[in-house]
Amino acid sequence: MPWRRRSPPHPERKEWVYGRSYAILALVNESTILGVGRAVGKVILFGEHAVVYGRPALAVPVTQVWAEATVEPAAPGAGLTIYAADLGETIALRTAPADHPLAVAVRLALRAARTLEAADELSEARSHLGPSGRGTTVTLPPSEVEPDWRVTIRSTIPVASGLGSGAAVSAAIIRAIVAAYRRSVTAAETHRADAHAAPVATADENLTAESAEIAEAFRFSAPSASSAVIFRAVTHAGLGVSAQPPCGTADENERRSLLRAGASPGARISEDRQAEITPAALSELVYEVERLHHGTPSGIDNTVIAYQQPVYFVRGQPPEPFAIKRPFTLVIADTGIRSPTRIAVGDVRAGWQAQPARFEALFDRIAMVVEAARAALAAGEPEKLGPLMDENHALLREIGVSCPELEMLVTAARMAGASGAKLSGAGRGGNMIALVTAETAAPVAEALSAAGATNIIVTEVAA
Repeated sequence: MPWRRRSPPHPERKEWVYGRSYAILALVNESTILGVGRAVGKVILFGEHAVVYGRPALAVPVTQVWAEATVEPAAPGAGLTIYAADLGETIALRTAPADHPLAVAVRLALRAARTLEAADELSEARSHLGPSGRGTTVTLPPSEVEPDWRVTIRSTIPVASGLGSGAAVSAAIIRAIVAAYRRSVTAAETHRADAHAAPVATADENLTAESAEIAEAFRFSAPSASSAVIFRAVTHAGLGVSAQPPCGTADENERRSLLRAGASPGARISEDRQAEITPAALSELVYEVERLHHGTPSGIDNTVIAYQQPVYFVRGQPPEPFAIKRPFTLVIADTGIRSPTRIAVGDVRAGWQAQPARFEALFDRIAMVVEAARAALAAGEPEKLGPLMDENHALLREIGVSCPELEMLVTAARMAGASGAKLSGAGRGGNMIALVTAETAAPVAEALSAAGATNIIVTEVAA
């Protein structure tokens, strides 16, 4: 940054002045981030597979894992590139295959962001989609100029493990692009308004005495620039700057830095960087991308991740977020076997087509388990979930989506003190979940690790 330092007017306050100035300069640098989107993972408590056939399911967010997307400006004429940081892969949107999941998410987001009303754009976007999701293509009309942006994606959610990795990445991308679009439009409107506005007051007229000291301590080297440039730059970043210096607390600045490095989504982001998109609209857009991943998705991943709260879900009906009356703790263990949902869902469909009466009966029994679990949660009796998990797992085994590795982990969890355990998600690998207490969480986790789990998460489902 082309700035030079001048001697501060009060040497005895040099450290304070420098510290506040560095915070301001950090915010100016941060202004290059146009939009940020985040989405947490999810786990299905009850009802997987049966939910595809009109039965209910219960799912909850898993806040310990997340996907994050950031949008930054690129060089003029560069177009939009997608950088999957965890994979080391860079994708140019203009040359990306029409059915590339990340490219489809970006294109859907760009189309929706024109009015920040994704639901209104969905029917138009769907005109480009195949009926089953296979061969899905979403392209931008020639009239829609591709922005010069770099979209960076990071995720801590294991892929193909039942934690909603694909849906979370898509949701993060869409949120980030909608936020970036909004900010770009706002900046353009502000720039046009500034061109016709009265001259901006000088820094000394607008800033407090303390702010003036900071402005005097650090100025840009350009002869015509002043400290007002710093504050206006931050203002155009949309950080809600008033006459006071636009720097947050040390904790807030640290959270911003951690966020850029891919840290916990608990880090606070300015409101105008958040996407103005409803959970319902976001869910529908993510669903379109999910069709690429899963062929015939249930719709539960995109729903839970978009709403970011526990959801009672029946396909074709509005999702019902529900309250957890008493918190409970789950241990989530990964078999280490990647299990694409599309394959397991396709095999279940083949079984259902071959033996419809048998599979319909299994689905009905799973639905009864789901309803009992919902009643237990509503009554504040999560301890009743254990036997229901065992029953649900037995039914999923009959459907044919368990595997030896899952059976080994489920058995190990029960023997170590879990009150119930089951596979979660598509099955054939991926994750299992176990209901534990504060006393049994550690021994169950240790037993799962000894039984071969490659990754273990202990999470509390909050009330």
